[in-house]
Amino acid sequence: MTQGERLRMLLFRAAVVEVVAIAVAFVSAAGGHGNYVAAKILFPYSLALTHFTHVITRQLVALAQYPAYALAFLGVGPGRQSRIRWIVLVFMHGAAVLAAFQLADSTFTP
Repeated sequence: MTQGERLRMLLFRAAVVEVVAIAVAFVSAAGGHGNYVAAKILFPYSLALTHFTHVITRQLVALAQYPAYALAFLGVGPGRQSRIRWIVLVFMHGAAVLAAFQLADSTFTP
């Protein structure tokens, strides 16, 4: 598989995951009448930014999150390097989730 084919495959998978994550977050938020727990877990960077902006305006951050995760694995085959990147990604995302729960504006906290 060429580098270009691998890039397209990774970005397609990221887009599919992102569409599902957006749907789950939207249903959880119930158009503003539910809670934002799923959104904080799935899109922690965007929700942590609400601490500073007081509104969810950074959709670009949310839209770039999963493709950025996919790009982290570009050029990496199976093996030790891939496992290390997965571990780093899980810890980064986990730290961002904790930050989202601690920093998110009170409007977005149940």
